This record gives sequence, C-alpha cells and structure tokens, in this order.
Amino acid sequence: MTITYQAIIDQLHQRFATLPSLVRLNASGQNVALLTEEPKTISQCPTLYSLLEHVTYAPSTPVTISDVVILSRLVVADAGSDRCEAALMPYVFDLPATINGSSEGRRLGNWSAMRRGIATVERAEAVWVAIGGKQLYRALDVYTRITLQ
Repeated sequence: MTITYQAIIDQLHQRFATLPSLVRLNASGQNVALLTEEPKTISQCPTLYSLLEHVTYAPSTPVTISDVVILSRLVVADAGSDRCEAALMPYVFDLPATINGSSEGRRLGNWSAMRRGIATVERAEAVWVAIGGKQLYRALDVYTRITLQ
C-alpha cells in the first residue's frame, strides 16, 4: 500500500475512534461521528472532521513529502448550550492521548517497507466555529504532525 492522504486520515480516525463517544454508526455501519470534510450542518455532537493544514516537502525534491499536518476539529456543543466548556473538558487530554499516549498510537500504517508515518499531536486550541456559515459551536482544534520516515 502506498502512502496517500486518505490513508493518513483513515489511520488518524481509527485512533480517534478508540474514544467511545466518537463512534456513532449509521445503518450502513459507517461512523458518522468522524468526517473527512467540513460539514454544512452538525446533526449531533460530538462530531470530528479532519482537514489538511499543510504539507512540507523534502528539500531535495518537490515530490517527496516529509511532513503532513492535519487539523482535526472536534465540535462538542452549540453556542446555545450552557455546558459548552463542560462538553469540551474530557477531550482536552483524551483526544491527543489517542495519538500521543503510546508508541503504538504514534505509528501510522506501514505503507511500504521503506516509509511509515510517526504521528504527534503538537497542539490543541479551543475555538468557536460557525458551521454552515450560521450556527456557532464550541470546538477543539487538534493539530497532528505526521512525519514520514
């Protein structure tokens, strides 16, 4: 298997799905709590979606990727809730721990004999976000760096 952006997202989402609150299966067995695109609406919290933040290429060639940074945004409560901060609290340490908590969690995939990804959650930021341009939600932005080796 080759390294693809989709494979990186799939591996991250597998780690995040170790938190029971981030597993919500639909009738087809798909986890609707973990999305690969920014949603237009949020039907239920918590919902996490992941987006490409940036890619760093090796200095020797523009096609060899050395680092990929993924923004994973965990939407926990709408602004109308009087428990926005309480909804955020369990994830401040638990979500990064799904990646940083063990050496096994930090290794992503084994896409080829020569390269694999080492993931590290670098930081998290509490933010307010407008979903669909209107509804305001409390969220936790988690930035994960995947270093390809």
